[in-house]
Amino acid sequence: MLDERIRLPDVQAFADSRAISIDSVGIKGIKFPISVRTFDGQAQPSVAQFDMYVRLHAGNRCLGGVLISWEDRAGRSAAD
Repeated sequence: MLDERIRLPDVQAFADSRAISIDSVGIKGIKFPISVRTFDGQAQPSVAQFDMYVRLHAGNRCLGGVLISWEDRAGRSAAD
């Protein structure tokens, strides 16, 4: 029986000297509830489906700087 826990190295934290860019990284098939204003001015609920992609330049390891504020960008409905 193994008494000590095996610790795996955090490879994400290691420096990457390969300088490899990724042309496209993202999420497909995001579904988000929206509201669309009809011709008579009524709000019609619907569901938007979209894909989000960014280019990940060499040296970038995370998408922390690419986070989208849903309230500011996608949270507003077309009826607002």
